[in-house]
Amino acid sequence: EQSAGGHTPAPELTLEETIEKNVAFLTKYQDEDYAAYYRVLVDRVSKAELGLTINVQTLTQKVAQQLFKLMAYKDEYEVARLYTDSDFLKEVEETFEGDYRIKFHMAPPLLARKLDSQGRPKKMQFGSWMLKGLGMVAKMRGLRGTKLDLFGYHADRKLERQLRDDYQQLITNITENLNSTNYRTAIKLAQIPAEIRGFGPVKEKAVAASKDKSAQLLAEFERLSA
Repeated sequence: EQSAGGHTPAPELTLEETIEKNVAFLTKYQDEDYAAYYRVLVDRVSKAELGLTINVQTLTQKVAQQLFKLMAYKDEYEVARLYTDSDFLKEVEETFEGDYRIKFHMAPPLLARKLDSQGRPKKMQFGSWMLKGLGMVAKMRGLRGTKLDLFGYHADRKLERQLRDDYQQLITNITENLNSTNYRTAIKLAQIPAEIRGFGPVKEKAVAASKDKSAQLLAEFERLSA
């Protein structure tokens, strides 16, 4: 089967293949321990779900997707890594010929002071020299989440870490109390991060709405766990 453009669509990954792919990504994103923790949490969900003797792993699939999303939030270190560890420059060279200049439009939290019409940090322009700086930032990703992480003190980064940590705690709650009665509610809880999108004020509004929904579902989950 081919798509409208004549290209054969990529085969859909199995759950295990998705998990392996995410583990490999998180290893590059942070380190092996960070990736291993992702696998441990997903495995706990899988074990709890299989313990219900059902034939599908819908809950594990949702957790594998959403936990990865929250653990791989795109901060300054990740943006730097994607530019310097990928084939970015090779793709640029293959796309453009002759004399060209590389310019970056970014809104670094430590530098951006003005806001755009939507209340987001206004982007600034940087030249190709920025690649060297990005390379240095990428190598410093081991500082992510530590007291030496200057980017980590920004409100957006604190929010992203809180969302990740809250979700990890939710997973622990689910695995310890999962049963056939609260199973469907657990799936709804696991899927909530998918509703959090956007940046700045847009994301903050989505987070507030997700917290309200999560509180309602969690109350239902606990009631059905009794």
